[in-house]
Amino acid sequence: MKVRLKIENHTDYYTSDLRRLFRKCMEQEGVTNCKVIVRNSQAQTNYVHGEARVNGVHVWMFLPEDADKKIDSVAQVFIHELHHNLGLQHREMIELQLIDVSYVAGMKLRKRVPQVNQKPEKSLQEKRYEKALKMKEKYEKQIKQKQALLKKWNKKVKYYEKVFKE
Repeated sequence: MKVRLKIENHTDYYTSDLRRLFRKCMEQEGVTNCKVIVRNSQAQTNYVHGEARVNGVHVWMFLPEDADKKIDSVAQVFIHELHHNLGLQHREMIELQLIDVSYVAGMKLRKRVPQVNQKPEKSLQEKRYEKALKMKEKYEKQIKQKQALLKKWNKKVKYYEKVFKE
């Protein structure tokens, strides 16, 4: 069974880890098509939650800061939302905590480490020097273009001077 999964990741977790987890859940539940939008939970919530439409294809997942320590909860909520996509209402589903996700044991959600820009800040004199170089190049180019035009018009003037002499 081929699983089509599109993830829009707005969190600090690696998309590849989320994809691995969600794909495994989809395979277990027999779901073949889903678009998942993953966002950070609001600051006051410390639990995994999600949204989905009955008979839809989108799942919105909201992950807290410590979702990497709650991978079972992430999988259970995702499966719950997949069940909505499959057409189930809450009264037709088993309780969230009873959803078996033993197959995600050992999976990890790693957080990306923000990269720090290591370039040293340029001094004001360096910035001004670079600007001066750019402006010099710009005006040298303009002078070259103007000289080419002047040469062209000088040729035309010589031509007409020669024509009028005869």
